[in-house]
Amino acid sequence: MSQVVTLMNVDLLRQQHRWKDGLQDLRTGFATLEAQGFRSDDMRAWRQHWNHQLYKALEHQYQTGLEALNKNLPEILIDLTFKQGRLQFRPPFEEVRARYFREMKRFISIPNQFKGVSAQGEELIFSVMIDRNATGFVTIFSKAEDLFSRLQAIQHKFKVHKQHILLTLILIMADLYFSTEAKNPHVYC
Repeated sequence: MSQVVTLMNVDLLRQQHRWKDGLQDLRTGFATLEAQGFRSDDMRAWRQHWNHQLYKALEHQYQTGLEALNKNLPEILIDLTFKQGRLQFRPPFEEVRARYFREMKRFISIPNQFKGVSAQGEELIFSVMIDRNATGFVTIFSKAEDLFSRLQAIQHKFKVHKQHILLTLILIMADLYFSTEAKNPHVYC
């Protein structure tokens, strides 16, 4: 029971290795009992009990993870570069967006891959967690869209500054040209 209580406080997004280790400890306990002569079929109700306890811990961390998902996904480094006469993100905006949503999907689908301590062929109870928490998806997708809107706003802000800088440089160059011409007039025919 202490393993499940521990998992209740282990961050599902950032500490998945600890979840895997805790789950492996539980599975090892069942394997040890089988090695001692207990039949797998005789332990079905006990495994089901443990799966329900694991479900509670997983759902708690799943909900906590959904609430903070946009803040806790792996960092994606983005450069704003001036290339071919344009300001561009590197990697490209579409690639950053795709990578971000792929990480979101990976977290959202954790219950689909979670097997708990079930034996092969036993019914899995964890995948219903996704449907039960689907209302939280609206929030995380909305936060993601806000994040990408802010990213595009940064690019636009620099585009405006770039245009202002270019105009300033043109005016300076024109001023230099005309001040030089005023000192050295040339007649071109």
